[in-house]
Amino acid sequence: MKIKFISKTKKAHNIISYRFEKPANFNYLAGQYSEFHYSHPHPDNRGLVRWFTLSSAPEEDYLEFTTKHPDSEKSSSFKKSLQTIKKGTELDVYDSMGDFVLPMSQKTKLIFIVAGIGITPLLSIMKHLKITNQKRPIYIYYIARTEEMIDLESYREVVDNIFLYNSSKEFELKAILKLIEDNHFKDYLIYLSGPQLMVEDKATKLKSTLDRSKIILDYFDGY
Repeated sequence: MKIKFISKTKKAHNIISYRFEKPANFNYLAGQYSEFHYSHPHPDNRGLVRWFTLSSAPEEDYLEFTTKHPDSEKSSSFKKSLQTIKKGTELDVYDSMGDFVLPMSQKTKLIFIVAGIGITPLLSIMKHLKITNQKRPIYIYYIARTEEMIDLESYREVVDNIFLYNSSKEFELKAILKLIEDNHFKDYLIYLSGPQLMVEDKATKLKSTLDRSKIILDYFDGY
């Protein structure tokens, strides 16, 4: 279905949110992603299609995705054109998908390990919680360079805690294991989101210690 571009907002260094009109019949769950088609001039071999996580909440009256723009020499024609997109420009969006979403039970302890642009599904989830006046037992471990870190302070009221790490070297998985052990978590889920190599590495290490069914993955290719 067609969507029209409304505006964009810089969230951090090289990270921009793009907002579009929301079709009346477009439904999704916080944390899901969609396929976007953008017909732009002089497309390169990376094509006209991208998959973006929706950083807007389902309750909001617009659609939004948030993406990182690499240095210009590494940027695709898609993202270069996106940076100069004009109000009213149309994109095509397709049905949402993905299981990086909240569980039905509001008592389940949730641990999010997110790196870089992997924060985007969590933005949607936290906005959803804030709009619906929910607070969940959520612990967030956010890994990003200082200049690329999106401000989460306004969401602290809907989660139990947010831990910030300036680099992956500062973060160790033993912090997660200690949290689970010290608090005797029985009903919990661990969500991993970020660059593919980071997600796969952390998932492999966690699966060697914890129940695999407790771990949910969402990786971002190309970062």
